[in-house]
Amino acid sequence: MYAAHQLGVLEQQRGNLAEAEAWYLRAADGGADNSSEITDLGLAHFERGDLVEAESLFRRAAEAGYARAMFDLGYVLARRDALAEAEDWYRRAAAQGDPNAMTNLGLMLQKRGERAEAQSLFRRAEDIQYYRPFLGGL
Repeated sequence: MYAAHQLGVLEQQRGNLAEAEAWYLRAADGGADNSSEITDLGLAHFERGDLVEAESLFRRAAEAGYARAMFDLGYVLARRDALAEAEDWYRRAAAQGDPNAMTNLGLMLQKRGERAEAQSLFRRAEDIQYYRPFLGGL
């Protein structure tokens, strides 16, 4: 199913969202650990403006423990002002080391005046983003 997923990525890069969705759906239906494919399918729906379906797909992958989907779900929830739930998903993704979740959570906390925790999150995110190229995917 990896090949189907990669075909979806290529079609999405070309701007063929309907074709990308078809490949992502095929890949998502074909494996036990399909959280990446489900998340990419959610991203295709997000890019198309279908936030309801995107949220549903992100939630499915996030509940399976996939950090990138946790971040994406938090982002969609924050956009519709479900801030408490967005914060929860950002925290879960941050706990798994997602620097984007750390940054967005830090921004939420900074707005609330919780500067110490926000600063800590920003520093952790920066460390991860700085050192990631040197870790070689570890």
